Amino acid sequence: MNKQIRIFIYFTLILTNLGCSLELPINRSFKQCTKTANITSVSTPLTPLDLSLNIIGNTTDIDTVVWFITKGGMEIFRSNALANSPFSLTTPTLTEDGNFTITARITDKCSDRYEITTTYSYFSPTVLNISMVQVEGGTFQMGSSSGEADEKPTHPVTLSSFSIGKYEITQAQWRAVMGTNPSGFPNCDNCPVEQVLWDEIQVFISKLNRLTGKKYRLPTEAEWEFAAIGGLLSKGYTYSGSNLIDEVAWHGANSGKKTHEVGQKNKTNELGIYDMTGNVWEWCSDWYSPYPKDPSTNPTGPSSGTVHVLRGGGWDSGLPNSRVLNREGSVQTVLRDSDYGFRLVMSQN
Repeated sequence: MNKQIRIFIYFTLILTNLGCSLELPINRSFKQCTKTANITSVSTPLTPLDLSLNIIGNTTDIDTVVWFITKGGMEIFRSNALANSPFSLTTPTLTEDGNFTITARITDKCSDRYEITTTYSYFSPTVLNISMVQVEGGTFQMGSSSGEADEKPTHPVTLSSFSIGKYEITQAQWRAVMGTNPSGFPNCDNCPVEQVLWDEIQVFISKLNRLTGKKYRLPTEAEWEFAAIGGLLSKGYTYSGSNLIDEVAWHGANSGKKTHEVGQKNKTNELGIYDMTGNVWEWCSDWYSPYPKDPSTNPTGPSSGTVHVLRGGGWDSGLPNSRVLNREGSVQTVLRDSDYGFRLVMSQN
């Protein structure tokens, strides 16, 4: 059942169970008049917004109130001038995800005009529903004995079970959480988000976890490689899911010099995961460093470093860099690249 909720409060309210957040401004006094006002606005998902002014003082001092809703600087709703207290209205249903600015433009009998602003964010369950694939834990030989120097030596790694994103995080998912889209190939909601810095991803994850109540994180490099090679079902392919790169990846020879919507290749890897080769390089949580020689369990890499690990190759990568065992590193706070993206994991505990 759709419900509208009106809440009169004076502090910030975070509605994690609804997937939205509401930030209320402090009370603002009207020049030459005795009243103060606050916007109160909240809505359950898929219902219109119920907008109200909480007015302290003599409401007869107010002449008119006009409500505005904007998204990304574009006006998407404007009310008629309301001349009667309590100056409330119910908006049309907002049918898209995003971060909205709600403004009440108040003209008072003192011949002054004021604008009181708050923000409202709506994230549909489908946008924030990240499809995950379970990866059964086990022991595997990480690295390569015949590849680049930083892929050596091969060494045994034991991992606990975890879940990993079936797809790379998309532009729509990033925008729903962060309110922006940094991508170099924008206007493609189902394309992977790119040009994201490692540090920015940590902010995204923190906000996403608060909104969903889950515990997403970046994969460790060991988790990424284990999932990419197909886990315990691995057939030892050169690329993630095939020895024929065109079957599983958008790369330098077939991408048209751009990203593509996630999950569009006809073939997944052995675990049913898309795009672990190509489309965008994927950030890992580890600092980039030489491989150890000794066996390890659930390794997380060194405790410090200068660059973080990227794996998988991107839309402009050649065949050597697209190999599933290839490794790269990049400065996590400076370099933005239109083929740097990521996917998420969750521990199974």
